[in-house]
Amino acid sequence: MTSTEANPRPIACAQPGQPLDNGAAHTVADALAMAAARWPDQPFIQMLSGTAAAYGLSPCVISYREAQHQITQLRQAYAQAGFGNGHRVGLMLDNRPAFLMHWLALNEIGRAHV
Repeated sequence: MTSTEANPRPIACAQPGQPLDNGAAHTVADALAMAAARWPDQPFIQMLSGTAAAYGLSPCVISYREAQHQITQLRQAYAQAGFGNGHRVGLMLDNRPAFLMHWLALNEIGRAHV
């Protein structure tokens, strides 16, 4: 076990009204980036065969690295489309990996999904 694994940076550490520790994640996007850096090849999400069949998809495992890559591409697409501060975005997706990737991309750019 490395010292980083023995003493991982916290995901959240502040109580209400208290400042966050500078080494902690401040957003869901920060937490994902920290996890992707720590465990790039570990599974982030797994779609089992029964669930995949219900949505007409293939079973899959998405690593933290691949998830971060997909989220970065989506974030860039949203930003290039002109989504700005205060915009709300409606996501009409089933509960599947695509929904999570879009939700996380929007979180990264500070947008609310409705």
